[in-house]
Amino acid sequence: MTILSASLLILLVAVTFTESGKRLRFKGKKDVVFILDSSGSVGTADFKEMKNFAKYETYLYKLGKKATQFGLDLFSTTVTTEIKLKDNNRCGRCLRNEINSVNYKGGKTNTFFALDHARFNSFSASYGARTGVPKVAIVMTDGKSQGKDKTCDSAKDLRNSGVTIMVIPIGDKVDKKEIDCMASSKSFILPVKRFAGLRNRVFRNRIAKKVFAVKLPASIGERGSSG
Repeated sequence: MTILSASLLILLVAVTFTESGKRLRFKGKKDVVFILDSSGSVGTADFKEMKNFAKYETYLYKLGKKATQFGLDLFSTTVTTEIKLKDNNRCGRCLRNEINSVNYKGGKTNTFFALDHARFNSFSASYGARTGVPKVAIVMTDGKSQGKDKTCDSAKDLRNSGVTIMVIPIGDKVDKKEIDCMASSKSFILPVKRFAGLRNRVFRNRIAKKVFAVKLPASIGERGSSG
């Protein structure tokens, strides 16, 4: 078998398609936590766009304790885990119902709280994170945080714990330097011009492929798990 043939075979095993809509279906192991901005600048309608994006992404993976697990955190003035990695990891319908039931909060943009919470709680074994499985935080935000330096420090600590941070900045109100210091690398910054851009299927599939490609860090403390 040629190298090209082997590569194509691996791709076909990893990704399948439904006949309606050509939906991707990734089968690798990942622990993925959505970290959604629920601050006052977002609003109820745009918050729903983020939830719909998260729900769509869960369709693209085989779910389970031996496959991919999803969690979801909200941040504004405070931060809460709405869905733990170990919750509903065998029931896609249950998971999507849980995402749908998450309520918008409003308040400040304390992004650093969210990153610290993810490190201490969301990616902990007690919340369902698994040893030896690549971990990805998908941070979605439309504005500047209340403390840029704190956010950068917290992001570094989260990356150093072995979590790859992907950032989806939305709109033109974000601090580009802050976004850069959060993400594991520039290739993990995937912006959209407006919340409606989260509906784009090509963009959604691009995110899924990017997450699928994440591998375990070569060493803890190294910036980025995949380029």
